[in-house]
Amino acid sequence: MEQLKLCVETGESSLGQVLMCNVYCTSVEMFPIVTEIYAQFVGVQPPARMFVNVPAWPGRFDIEIDCIAAV
Repeated sequence: MEQLKLCVETGESSLGQVLMCNVYCTSVEMFPIVTEIYAQFVGVQPPARMFVNVPAWPGRFDIEIDCIAAV
């Protein structure tokens, strides 16, 4: 989420301007943890979110997040 925040701010927006996030995760069991951390960054009125379980992908990470933010 820190990296996502940096990317959004580099694009002259903020996490408060995010309209939708897509979260891709290799384990559905991580959903509660992802939700808890996500809430710390997006506040009381979170944007729409989609959580997608993906079995695996190349790379050394378990989560990928993309978003659409207004400028």
